[in-house]
Amino acid sequence: MKSTKDKPAIVIPLDSSNTATVALGAAQAMANILGAILYIVHVTGKTIPENQLLKHLKIGSIEVQDFVLHQVIGDVVSAILEFALSVNAKTIVISSHGITYNPKHLLGGTAMGIMQNVTIPVMVIRPGIKNLPDAGWRPAKMLVPLDGSPEMASAMDEVFSLAKAMGVSIDILHIAVAGKKRSPKAGTLTSPEFPARRHANGPGIY
Repeated sequence: MKSTKDKPAIVIPLDSSNTATVALGAAQAMANILGAILYIVHVTGKTIPENQLLKHLKIGSIEVQDFVLHQVIGDVVSAILEFALSVNAKTIVISSHGITYNPKHLLGGTAMGIMQNVTIPVMVIRPGIKNLPDAGWRPAKMLVPLDGSPEMASAMDEVFSLAKAMGVSIDILHIAVAGKKRSPKAGTLTSPEFPARRHANGPGIY
């Protein structure tokens, strides 16, 4: 294991459940594509000895050049977001569900909390998909939904930077509601009468 400060960072939170580890293959793939350090983050109420951590997190093997195991005590969502910010992460890779997996819900509480508060691209892996990404996987495209808000527009620099580094194209999906009035917030785009889709070379990632 080796840590290099000038390398980009990929963060994956794991909670010791088999459901959470389904995202590990995709996280490793992203780290390999970007030449990044993979930070495996475990938010816990009690620190676990480092020599037991891989087994505790149900990690069989790690196929990346550089990775770091990190434990933190605190609120799960806040701790993950603060850590990702501290290492200037390019993206967070996370399973849609963790230890409290309920297939009836699109996202679990942790994934939902991250999606609602994150300021960088996130890759969410569903446990039920047929072909889970492994360390050698390469995505073909990124899907970027835009709703016309200035917050979404401000994230596009990060999106284009990530797409360029990965060598993938982007599909931009403009989400709008027929008849909805324009938001009074400065910088908001006027919504068209129907969703418009355009393609551009440059997040969901697929």
